[in-house]
Amino acid sequence: MAVFDDSLYLPVAEKHAKVPNNFYGMSKLLAEIYCGEYARFHGMTTVILRYSTVYGPRQYDGEVIPVFISNALNGEALRVHGVGKATSDFVYVRDIVNANILAATKETVPGDDFNIGSGEETSIEDLAYAIKGVIPEASITYTPDKSPNTKRFVFDISKARDVLGYKPTYTLPQGLSEQIQHIRNTR
Repeated sequence: MAVFDDSLYLPVAEKHAKVPNNFYGMSKLLAEIYCGEYARFHGMTTVILRYSTVYGPRQYDGEVIPVFISNALNGEALRVHGVGKATSDFVYVRDIVNANILAATKETVPGDDFNIGSGEETSIEDLAYAIKGVIPEASITYTPDKSPNTKRFVFDISKARDVLGYKPTYTLPQGLSEQIQHIRNTR
């Protein structure tokens, strides 16, 4: 999703303008261009899968979900910046695996691209309460946020659904429950 940076409209479809504002997003966009050009020059089928915010066991500890879970399990508050209205499209890793299998086994147009996510916009505040739903003893606090903008993001996954047959099966509470159980088991 880094190729889109700030969304001009929601949900973000594949045709949305791709204007990354950092090197990470630019590297993703260049990789997409290379895939498309390779497909065009060599007649090889390539498929671009663009993931939203992936979460699940073994996720990088610095992301919001593992930070919130760690805080909750350690008896610390889940700190929500501002009023928690920034949003993202959180998709469980098992749904990502399913999307990869579908993309590898379905006939597509060479160089075709698909947005892969849950298709549901979730605020950071709602995420904190979803974790509290699994870890009831968790507390939530709000900290001042001086940022003038509240970023919002959600993918339009209709193309992946229609062409690949992709349908996310994990709800946020189900995925969080599995991730929390994994963290508890590895402590």
